[in-house]
Amino acid sequence: RKLLSEAAGTWRVLLREPNQQGLLLGNSVLFLNYAAMVTALPLQAFHTFGATPGDIGMLFSLASILGVVLSPVAGGWADRYGRLTLIVPSTVMMTAGCAGVAFAGDWSHFVAAYVLWSVGEAVLSPAISAYAADVAPKANTGSAMALSKQAQDFVFFAAPLGLGVLYDAFPGPAAMATTAVLTAFGGAAFRARSREVLVQPPAGPRGGPAAAKL
Repeated sequence: RKLLSEAAGTWRVLLREPNQQGLLLGNSVLFLNYAAMVTALPLQAFHTFGATPGDIGMLFSLASILGVVLSPVAGGWADRYGRLTLIVPSTVMMTAGCAGVAFAGDWSHFVAAYVLWSVGEAVLSPAISAYAADVAPKANTGSAMALSKQAQDFVFFAAPLGLGVLYDAFPGPAAMATTAVLTAFGGAAFRARSREVLVQPPAGPRGGPAAAKL
């Protein structure tokens, strides 16, 4: 009981910090989109375009290979140019891609929008993780990371159920469109609450950050 009380007190302190509030919003956006990708996307692909299990498996594998290729690049860019420089555009890409998936008129446009959506997720993931490390108070790093993990797990618990129920009630683009709208609002709220805290390394011999060379 004492440990829970101490943890609750620490979380209350963390939740008063604007950067932590922004971080929770960013993580919620990312995991909402993960949930939509595994819940609403296969349903829409099947019911709208007659996608086979092989087609859906191809989409998931495509997202994974994009993550393998782009995540290290995004991590390097986040170190060089700042976390928010990548987080904000990636939420825009996710919003556009998700909306494109929702309203695609044919399979080729559906796949193209899905690729854009997956690129946004691949860029956001390492950047938001780096931002979490940046804004975690040194005295409460574990508690801050645990709070972020709780937000991720809660969203991934609630969103698949909510999106599934929404798709049952309104088959078609409603679930994906709702995800796109929430992503846009979440990204805007993240930007409003968050500030860049990355300390740039000293300039190298050519004027660029010495530690930024990959």
